Amino acid sequence: MTHAPETAEPIPPEAIPPWAARQKLVARQLQPRKIIYVVGGLPMPADLLYRRIRWSAIGLIALMILSVLTIIVVVFFITTARSAVQGGVEPERGDASVPSPGLATVAALPTVTPVAPSLPELVTVASGPSRVRTQDVNLRERPGVDSPKITILPRGTAIEVLGEGERVDNSMWVRVRAQGREGWVNQRFVYPAENYTADLRPRARVIGVQPDNLLIRSLPSKEGSVQGRLSEGTEVALIESREVDGVTWWFVEVDDLSGWTNGVYLERIP
Repeated sequence: MTHAPETAEPIPPEAIPPWAARQKLVARQLQPRKIIYVVGGLPMPADLLYRRIRWSAIGLIALMILSVLTIIVVVFFITTARSAVQGGVEPERGDASVPSPGLATVAALPTVTPVAPSLPELVTVASGPSRVRTQDVNLRERPGVDSPKITILPRGTAIEVLGEGERVDNSMWVRVRAQGREGWVNQRFVYPAENYTADLRPRARVIGVQPDNLLIRSLPSKEGSVQGRLSEGTEVALIESREVDGVTWWFVEVDDLSGWTNGVYLERIP
């Protein structure tokens, strides 16, 4: 004969004394609760999470302090190296030839001697009567091509050299009197009067060649070799003319240059 196990019957609430119920409720309220956070999909107790946050903050602060110290050390070494380069070696006591610490040494600059502007070279030239040697020449107020022009002296004009000369830009200029005026002309256009013979041959002036020059050729043809060039306004002596293929060519002379040129670019001088 088997007997069913005996089970304790539950105690009805009204059977529990009031003071016991209050004591059980207070004990349940005082029991600490455990907080769980979910981090990255994984549960993590609050106390463990707080510890990790605290150590992470401490590590970040330590890294910042280390970075600041590293920057200070680097700046210190750079400043020290620059001072060593600029200030030189620290002098021993009583050594006045070595610069003091902290004072920058400035390299001595080479001494530059100012160059005085070149002064005109005044010379004495032979004075006396002369003539203008070549085509029209400018009579200027002072030596040099930049000086204002007084007038134009045609070829063969009688001039008087006044015995004063000045070299400007590798050219010799002489002071002359001509047509009642005094001024300066380039010496290469002056010809001594005793060696000057008036040219009575018919003359012409070069026209219509600007900005090109008129070619002087060895033959009255474009096939002739170029002997030289004549600029606009140059006066030439007419020696001989020839007509070739409907073009009139003139053999001309001017100073030491002679040859054939196209007569279209020549204007007869009365």
